[in-house]
Amino acid sequence: MKMKNWMRQRKFKKIRFVLAVVFIVLTACANNSLIPIAGNGSTIEDGYAVMRTDSLLIAIRPQVMYGSQSSYRPKFFSVYLRIKNTSNRSLTLDSKHIKAISEGMQFDPIPLQHILSTVQKDMLLNQYDDLFSQESTPDIRGNQQQVVSDLINGYYSFGDILPGTTKIGYVFFNPNLQKANRLQFYVFGSMIYFARPNMNK
Repeated sequence: MKMKNWMRQRKFKKIRFVLAVVFIVLTACANNSLIPIAGNGSTIEDGYAVMRTDSLLIAIRPQVMYGSQSSYRPKFFSVYLRIKNTSNRSLTLDSKHIKAISEGMQFDPIPLQHILSTVQKDMLLNQYDDLFSQESTPDIRGNQQQVVSDLINGYYSFGDILPGTTKIGYVFFNPNLQKANRLQFYVFGSMIYFARPNMNK
């Protein structure tokens, strides 16, 4: 009887995993369906909204973060950011200078420490579930280290940017933004707009 219950639980976990994968795919499609709107000083290049100021070249678009951490992306709304310092002096880029706005609500970037904490908790729960599995499993600790490394390397590094150099990376926001039909991003003094195709009229 215990063995049947155990097998039933394992089957349920596999179904749950499949559903999670489907949700991830749908999330990726939702992110990619937000398209930039030209205007207010911004242009569209290769799917990015591009804004040029007297000292910065800014390119931004909602985009899922791929890699070993991808199975955790539904928890956050990710935005790919590329900024070049076109001036002849060093500039300081602070996370407080980027905001997402949806239906009058402001959303601030989620700190990297919070993201890492959330991912590590999820991994710990998955590791606990795998203790009762009779199937062979990969090196869990090694996977954890890879996920953490990918997130740290992929997260946009705020701070000083030297003249003529470019910084790239992902900024994460509240996952509720995945449902937004229209989005505005306030990026270092510039307002950039996105909308779903059926809303861009």
